[in-house]
Amino acid sequence: MNSSRDQIEEIKNKLDIVDVISKYVQLKQAGKNFIGICPFHTEKTPSFVVSPEIQRYKCFGCGETGDIFNFIQKIENIDFPETLEKLAKEAGVRLEKSISTSRYERIETINKQATIFFYQQLHKPINKEALNYLYKRGITDESIKNFGIGYAPGGYDLLNYIQKEKKYSKEELISSGLFVEKEGKIRGKFVKRIMFPIRSSSGKVIAFTGRVLPGNDFGPKYMNSPETPIYSKKENFYGQYESRQEIRKQDLVILCEGTTDVISAHQIGVKNIVAPLGTALTKEQLQKISKLTKNIFFLFDSDIAGQQAVEKGFILAQQFGLRTYAANTLPYKDLDEMIGKEPKKLESIIKKRIDAYTYLLTEYIKDKDINNFEQYSRIVSWIDRILGYVTNESLLSFYVKVGVNITKI
Repeated sequence: MNSSRDQIEEIKNKLDIVDVISKYVQLKQAGKNFIGICPFHTEKTPSFVVSPEIQRYKCFGCGETGDIFNFIQKIENIDFPETLEKLAKEAGVRLEKSISTSRYERIETINKQATIFFYQQLHKPINKEALNYLYKRGITDESIKNFGIGYAPGGYDLLNYIQKEKKYSKEELISSGLFVEKEGKIRGKFVKRIMFPIRSSSGKVIAFTGRVLPGNDFGPKYMNSPETPIYSKKENFYGQYESRQEIRKQDLVILCEGTTDVISAHQIGVKNIVAPLGTALTKEQLQKISKLTKNIFFLFDSDIAGQQAVEKGFILAQQFGLRTYAANTLPYKDLDEMIGKEPKKLESIIKKRIDAYTYLLTEYIKDKDINNFEQYSRIVSWIDRILGYVTNESLLSFYVKVGVNITKI
């Protein structure tokens, strides 16, 4: 069997849809079918039906339907190649690898080996400054292990480590985003930086964020991997793998700004949280996270840039019919600082969250005099612009009432 279609059919023939879905959903037999609570939307009465006869599922509540491949893609929030690999392994089917797939896997292996190398380096006595920095930031050994945090000393040690067991070409090394060529020599891109692995939704290391140690003024404070064949920053979040189960369980995702924000939140038990990767929030990121939940809570920094990010996020979310909420970290500059000084405050903010439009409007008018015609005009113009992006009629009606209550206009 050489064709992809043949391999897909072989996997379907070897796996039963009831067995596959039962690992995620508690099913009960009802006649010739099986029923359960739909994992893709909130419901109390089971409307999720699985048919062993035709090997398909359908939810009569939200309309989700498909086969085992559709189910795994959505429940695990992974792409089709990863789904194919996962189900092939379950079915005991050996996949015929294309040249391009083999290239991707080799880059993934480079990243995996680099993660191990960085983790080992962090725990070497010569690099104790890096480990002590993490401890001072309140990051625990458990978090270091769970998030795979490491240290890149620079030089040629990473290259030698990577090439020790398997030889890679110059093109493969540079394509990984971990290496650069200087004066005809290949060396590590990240030098004297704390390394935070970025994992795909399925847990594979696809990129890194590197932070300089205090006192090192060489380069930007944070440096991210460049775009590579396996990594596009506009489509990924930091923490998307570590937080995916809790996001689905809580039916809510918290969007914050930084890697340490995510880690600090996890340490106090708030694990439904992710962060964009050195870029403004994108529609691709929101589309991806919307597969796990339709409820988005923007919790960005309290500066002007953070508040502008909330507005942009609210506008983008309208394209996908998402329910948005928002807050800020005042009186603290960011979430990491707030958790360090007042850890219980985050839980309170989550419980008391308000819808993003109410938040944005309240913030926008707080320093404006509604009795001043010029400022009044600005408020009306802002409201018209923001509501112009809202396509859901019920939400639009709600936001109009909110605006009247807040502004008295």
